[in-house]
Amino acid sequence: MPKITLCNRCSLDARSNSKVCGIHPEGVNDNYCIDYIRDPDIKEEEQWSPFRLFI
Repeated sequence: MPKITLCNRCSLDARSNSKVCGIHPEGVNDNYCIDYIRDPDIKEEEQWSPFRLFI
């Protein structure tokens, strides 16, 4: 199975093209991994919009 989107922000990610992670080297079967641990060193991407709501 390929990497899911959570893999890039997980502390268990292998950061490799050949392995997904140390726990699931082949990947997970679902869209969510029960072993996901957020990596505190990776900053979340800021989600912004160029549109502002004026009230």
